[in-house]
Amino acid sequence: MAESVKGVTEKEGVRIARRAVREARRYFRIPAEWNVRLAQSDPGDTKGQITAHPAYLDALIEYDLTQAESNADLYSTLGHEVAHLFLAEYDELIVALLQQLEKSGEKTQALEALTDGVRERATTRLERMFCRDVPYQAKAD
Repeated sequence: MAESVKGVTEKEGVRIARRAVREARRYFRIPAEWNVRLAQSDPGDTKGQITAHPAYLDALIEYDLTQAESNADLYSTLGHEVAHLFLAEYDELIVALLQQLEKSGEKTQALEALTDGVRERATTRLERMFCRDVPYQAKAD
C-alpha cells in the first residue's frame, strides 16, 4: 500500500482526492457533463497531472500519493489539476495558435515558454483561490 511522506494511507488519500475533485469542480463550476476520472499514478511519476479532451468533455487526473507532504498538500494538488480543467478550453486556443505560428515559422521557444508560464501561473492562482475559499478540513475525512 502506498504511503505519502507524512503517512497518508492509500485509503485516506483516495478519499481526500475524491473530495478535493468534487469540491474543486463545484468551486470552478465544472459542468456535470464533464467525465472526470481519477487515478493514482506510479510512485515517483508526477505529483499531479491532468489529461483533458475538451471536445469530448473527458479528463483524467492522475496523482502520486507518495509525493503528498500532507493531506492538505494532496487536496491542493488535486484542486490545481481541476483548475487546469477550468482553463482547458483556453489552453486549446493557445495550442492552436502556437501550431499556426509553428506552421508559419514564427513560433519560438521563448514564446512557447512564455505561454506555458502564463498558463501555469494562472492555474496556480486559481488553485490558491480555491484553497483559500474552500480550505482542506481534516474533520470532513
